[in-house]
Amino acid sequence: MQRRFLTLVSAAVLAVPAVVIAAPAASAAPYVYVHAAMDRDDPAHPVTVTVNVRGEGVGRVQAWFTDSRFGGSWAAVGDLRLISGTAQDGTWQGSLPISVEEHPGEHWAVVNVDDANGGLLAQSGNVFQACYTPVYSGVTATPAVIDADHRTVTASGGISYRTSKAAPLQPAGGLPVKLLGTPGATETGADGRFTVRGDAEVRPQLSNDAKGVVCHGWGTTPVTVRQTATAISARVGVANPVPAGGTVTVRGELTRAGTGGPVFLGPGESVEAWSRPFDGGSSRYLGKVEKLGDGGSFEFSFTASPGELLVQYVPNSTGLFVRSEIRQPLEVGTARAVTAFSGANAGPEPVALDGTVTMSGRLLAGGAAVKGATVDVEFSANGTSGWTRAGQGTTSSTGAFSVGAPATRDGYWRVRYAGSSAYRPAVSGADFVDARYRTAITSFNAAPEPVRKGRALTVQGKLSRYVGGWKPGSGATVKIYFRRAGTSSWALAGTTRSASDGVFRTSFTAKLDGTWRAVYPGSAAYLSATGTGDYVDVR
Repeated sequence: MQRRFLTLVSAAVLAVPAVVIAAPAASAAPYVYVHAAMDRDDPAHPVTVTVNVRGEGVGRVQAWFTDSRFGGSWAAVGDLRLISGTAQDGTWQGSLPISVEEHPGEHWAVVNVDDANGGLLAQSGNVFQACYTPVYSGVTATPAVIDADHRTVTASGGISYRTSKAAPLQPAGGLPVKLLGTPGATETGADGRFTVRGDAEVRPQLSNDAKGVVCHGWGTTPVTVRQTATAISARVGVANPVPAGGTVTVRGELTRAGTGGPVFLGPGESVEAWSRPFDGGSSRYLGKVEKLGDGGSFEFSFTASPGELLVQYVPNSTGLFVRSEIRQPLEVGTARAVTAFSGANAGPEPVALDGTVTMSGRLLAGGAAVKGATVDVEFSANGTSGWTRAGQGTTSSTGAFSVGAPATRDGYWRVRYAGSSAYRPAVSGADFVDARYRTAITSFNAAPEPVRKGRALTVQGKLSRYVGGWKPGSGATVKIYFRRAGTSSWALAGTTRSASDGVFRTSFTAKLDGTWRAVYPGSAAYLSATGTGDYVDVR
């Protein structure tokens, strides 16, 4: 068996993992995939070899363990058994205990697939790790929060391992340890303890190399990154519009916020640029500056084409800095017509929370309507950043638009036109709209009806507020108005307050025929509400 294996290896049949190499045969080689894994919980450390075979004429599947792709066999698993499927399309499996201490590290499980007569149909293999999982404990880091101005991190802790699930922990001494995201590296002492220090470029993470009986592993570093804002500038070296086919050079700088003001980012950062066609379609990649120059400077050139120029800095998501970008239109050939919004307004003001804000107005170019243009309604909580699209509509033949969007909170609304090959983009001014909870007055009644002159007349109703459902509007001031029969004006007759169940009532002296109604004037959080009128005949 040993001699047969060495002959096969000498033919370089194990160039890469899980690659099928067929012996010369009249029929096609079968598909073979090998998976091998050691059970670290079991003290015997069995390595199970699972092989998926699909092909005709399979009669036997055998496996060996080797030191490398081209190394000699040091253990034979022997014949694997068919555990599912058929000989033509099935899964074969076998297992063999090993000693991690005698054979630590990475090894190969090599598989022969033979026909019924013992002829080789195919051979394949894959790697497995004979080692124990590292266990990180007591890891601390100083400081707990880092940023661009405070990035030096010191991490300490211990690494140990178990030889089986029930075995006690043993220190992993002499193990190479790295503080990834920094240049810091060290080695564990005989007790498994380590301390490693370095200046971070991203949120640091602990890692150890495989050594001896201990596997490669990872450890969590309790460090939070407070990301710093960045700003990017970009200047086009030619005037708009650019001649068709001309070369455009863009220069700029990348800075970050610092304790004493803006700070230029260094050579370790990169900037990339794209062009987005005005009429849509796929963006064109313009280039990337892999290494910033002095003062955070960058420069790149490209052949001009009409579209929105996007220059962006995209840092690592766990890095110290926040993404930033700058956009500007690049006109090529004949300049596009300048567009502007006219009478853009958001309403109603205030609006019911979870109701609809309608943005309306006209899109014009030189006073003429821009027809059939797509406009986006955008929302921002603060009116300066975080703009998101909330609705979309199309302009009419007169350039008019009216687009509704859900009002989920107070904030600012605007409308944007992305532009086209004929028209430049435009953005309206921001319009603040206050979103308040809805209210309603129900069950309003003035009684008795009719009533004798000089007698008491009682008005009563209920105030409700919609806060995740209709609920009693307690403790609110409600105004009662009276309109004398034959007139059109309302006069304030008095005020009252709603009880805990939202019910309000008050009494008046009946004097004249007329209609009574209740009005809740609203507040900073709630919309106003007016109840229906109730006519009372006074006799």
